Amino acid sequence: MKKIFTVIISALTFLSVSNANADVSTFGSVEQWLTYGGTDNNEAVDVLATGSNFIGFKANEDLGDGYSAYAKMFWRQYNEDTSGQYMFDHYIGLKAPWGKLQAGRHNSLSKQLHEDYINQFEIGNTLGQSTSFKRNNNSIIYWTPSINGLTLAYESVQDGTNGSNGQDKYEVGAEYKAGDWKTAVTYMDDKNLNDQALSIGFAKNIGNLTVNTAYEKVANNDGTPDYDAISAMGIYKAGNNAILAGTTQVDDPGIQDVTTFELQHMFSKTVKIVLLHQIKDGSTAADTKLTGVGMRMKF
Repeated sequence: MKKIFTVIISALTFLSVSNANADVSTFGSVEQWLTYGGTDNNEAVDVLATGSNFIGFKANEDLGDGYSAYAKMFWRQYNEDTSGQYMFDHYIGLKAPWGKLQAGRHNSLSKQLHEDYINQFEIGNTLGQSTSFKRNNNSIIYWTPSINGLTLAYESVQDGTNGSNGQDKYEVGAEYKAGDWKTAVTYMDDKNLNDQALSIGFAKNIGNLTVNTAYEKVANNDGTPDYDAISAMGIYKAGNNAILAGTTQVDDPGIQDVTTFELQHMFSKTVKIVLLHQIKDGSTAADTKLTGVGMRMKF
């Protein structure tokens, strides 16, 4: 498996650099927040904090006959100093008539298929408590072509964390789109943690309103409790404004439930201002509340 993985990476790298005509673009985002909040045990404080800032590069090249190569890498910084600075994604891929193949560090298959359903807030998140909703290193994902709205996918992770040459984790998934609604299902088996997760998402557009729901069942075999998580969020858009509201309820006392409200105003396609209120409660940790205003510019 490791030799096959190396051959694929080498082939894709050769395809992407063999011609100097690749289209390369820069992208990024800068955001800043003024927040007020705290826990039940501590006094609330004002904080002027950086948001999720990043910068990166994307490349794409048409190879002819229905083939194209693409690559992406970007860096993200969460903190005001360099301690929160790290590489997020770095992958290379090949699009072909028989599907799409992508290898490197990227969002897990579960995260890619479910992100749109349950995490469109500027701050915080809803579902995504399990090990399946993360970025995977040394991963390869294959997507089939879409057939009548149905796409299938498979991901294999071999990052060496289990100390052997075997597979560390795999995920399988499917997404179906029809008109103004879509649904996705994924299954993850982490052989290092001995955890499994089944996730199902559904989204539907009703005029200016988008309703997203998701369910996740996680089986932990490392001594921590199993749990179920249910998420729901709605997005209502009117002109340059949007109202977002969502919640995740988790039946694990060690994981907080999260409820988030946001009011967004778009000054342009790249600049927005956001008003936020978020509540985290329902676990052994102290309840927290956060209110803030933030501004983001994408480029």
